Formats: sequence, C-alpha cells, structure tokens
Amino acid sequence: MKTKTKDYLDQNFFLDAEGNNLFSIESAEPMQHFCQTDHSESLLVVGHSSNSTQKNELTELVVGLQSNIPLWQQNVTLKWRFNPMFNNYNNSEDVKDYIRNIFGQAVNKWGDASPIAFMESTDEWDFEIIMHPNDCNPIGGCTLAKAFFPGRNQNTLTLYPKLFNQSSTEQIETIIHEMGHIFGLRHYFAQERESSWRSEVFGTHVPLTIMNYGPNSVLTDQDKLDLHRLYDAVWTGTLQNINGLPIQLQNCYTQIN
Repeated sequence: MKTKTKDYLDQNFFLDAEGNNLFSIESAEPMQHFCQTDHSESLLVVGHSSNSTQKNELTELVVGLQSNIPLWQQNVTLKWRFNPMFNNYNNSEDVKDYIRNIFGQAVNKWGDASPIAFMESTDEWDFEIIMHPNDCNPIGGCTLAKAFFPGRNQNTLTLYPKLFNQSSTEQIETIIHEMGHIFGLRHYFAQERESSWRSEVFGTHVPLTIMNYGPNSVLTDQDKLDLHRLYDAVWTGTLQNINGLPIQLQNCYTQIN
C-alpha cells in the first residue's frame, strides 16, 4: 500500500485531468460528522456538565431508531466496495489505496470490540464508499462523513472532500465514529438533539466517547468494553430490550440474498 509524504490531501488529489470533481452522488443517510476551522470535529458541540470524564468511568452507548434498536446478528461480515466512479480519477488507485489505509486503521482501532467483520468485494456488496462533490450543508460549516445503521439493505459510506484536509488522526477518528453508527450506536447527544428518533442509553451517560463531537470525541477503552458487553448480552439472549425498546437483530444484504 502506498504511503503519502504528508498526512492530509489537498482538493486536487480528487480532480480529473481537466480539473473537474467527478463525484455528484447524493446520499440521504442521516448520520453526519461536522468540522470547523479550529480543527474541532463539530459545529454542534453539546455542553454537558459532568465530573466523570475519565477513561476508567463507564461511558455511554446510545442506541435505538423509532420502534426498535437495530443491531447486527452474530457472525456478520459486511462486504464493501468503492463506487465504480472512483475509477474515473486520474490517480484512482492512489485515491483508493489512501482510503483503504484510513479505513483499515479505523477497523484496527475498534479491534476485537467490533461486532462485525469487513471485507472488500468487487462483486456482492453491502455498502459502497462514495465521494460527495462538496462540503456544504444547510446549517453552515462542512460535513466530513455520513454512515448508516444496521439494516438489510445496501447502504453507503459517504466521504466529503473536507475530510482529506484534516490531519491523518482526524481522518481516522472520523471513520471510527462512523463505524460506531454502522455498529448501531447513536450520538452521545441524541436524546437532546435528535429527539425525533427515539433513543435509549446503555450504561452511564458521560461525554467522553467517540460518539460525541468536538474535543470529547475520543475512542476510549471503555467505549470498546461497553460495545462488547452490549453485543455479548444481546447474542446470549440476556438482553432483549433496553427500557422497553426491543432489540431487533439484522442480517446484511449479501447474507440474505
């Protein structure tokens, strides 16, 4: 895999020989990561007062979508591919190698806590990686990435050009955050800022978690332990609902077709 000499990519890396941005694919997925010029991950940093922000505290997991909590069945492997339009880039293999690298590092950061496996596939696929043509969003600022929740349909992991102007650490942490959504996790502030979708807390609600925004968006050992504990309880049948909201296990598209 090719190694870049700098830890960010400028916009020209994603242009064709004529200087055109080739990606115009839209995505309606709801989960977004935002950034701002002070290198924080979000324009929507939620201020919660708490004296318990150390890594050895029990961190929160927020889960649920409307009438159920979608999580993955055991032994699921999500197959993914690059959208074929990546091949239109003048240096398409460099682009794909770079994204493979940050994606792989994000997978490794979750480690054994990941409830699913990932496998690149050029044939069958459960989700594809696409590039959005710009960074703008209706509330201002810029969007770094959007992901999806567990489900049986083919999905997309959308990357935005601004992601590649961030440091390599920021790029990897953004993908770690988006993987949290793929695992079924909601934002830390979901009950306040995303109240149109019902959510429930598993664990003690404190802000230091990868599923937050801003300086508190950090993957902790407790994040991983809690995710492992959640799925272990679900898969062994000892946890079937959280506060009355039923857990619904999902298989992936390629394993039901």
